[in-house]
Amino acid sequence: MSDLAMPMLPEIRRTSQALTGTRLVWWLLGTLFAMVIVTTMAPGHRPSVLAWIGLVLIVFLGAFGVAALSTARTPGLLLTERRGQLIFALAVTLIALLVSAFFGLGATIWCSLGLTVAYVGVLSDPFDGKRWLFVIALAALIPLWTWSAVGAWDTRLLILLLVAVLAHNAMIHLGATTARAGSPLVDDISRGKDAGPRPHVLGGLLSLLLATALVLIVGLASTASAGPLVFAAIVALISVGLSYMVERSQGDRAAGAFGAVQLSAFAILALSFLASL
Repeated sequence: MSDLAMPMLPEIRRTSQALTGTRLVWWLLGTLFAMVIVTTMAPGHRPSVLAWIGLVLIVFLGAFGVAALSTARTPGLLLTERRGQLIFALAVTLIALLVSAFFGLGATIWCSLGLTVAYVGVLSDPFDGKRWLFVIALAALIPLWTWSAVGAWDTRLLILLLVAVLAHNAMIHLGATTARAGSPLVDDISRGKDAGPRPHVLGGLLSLLLATALVLIVGLASTASAGPLVFAAIVALISVGLSYMVERSQGDRAAGAFGAVQLSAFAILALSFLASL
């Protein structure tokens, strides 16, 4: 076994350095934290110690795969070293899928989709224009994967994919440079002004309201608990008003806070939906 591992030692060392020396470690911790939260929310299922070990191992293996691919794109890396990093990433991915197979076919499918999203995210350049797409997609896939792994699969979880699409749409709109809720929202074509921020502001805020409506419809039309859903609806309405007031009072300086409020509202919406099941 040691002889088999020896050829991969340089790749393991470079990957470990990339994982601990960059922002990837924060991605790892965030993914691990999200996995623990949504797994503990699975109704009527308490994972065994062995199941927890398997889930945590898969998260770490996925992080190593992401770090290996990121290292393979390092400028100045020799062709043989780059090839070694890709082979190491493939090996780590296969091990992660093998471990996931012990949780069943469904868990393996969702795990493979999550790994694909993470890998495409790290390979995309520039990353800043697509980061919300990969972050939100990965966040939506985590509960589908973990609940399937612990035997708590519910078809209603698929609504999280639609919520993720709307969350990404909101982030794209609210991240636009012209999306300023404190600016005039009415066109003045006679003065040569364009549509301004109106499409972006309304697109972002309406995406949140539409996601809330979908969650309420799916939840209340089934046996879901009404309490968490009502709480999510109240948070969404408060978020819409708070976003407008923050952006109006701070202008350009509130661009980050504006998106953070909306993203937090989507996260609370998703967690409230999970709590209602």
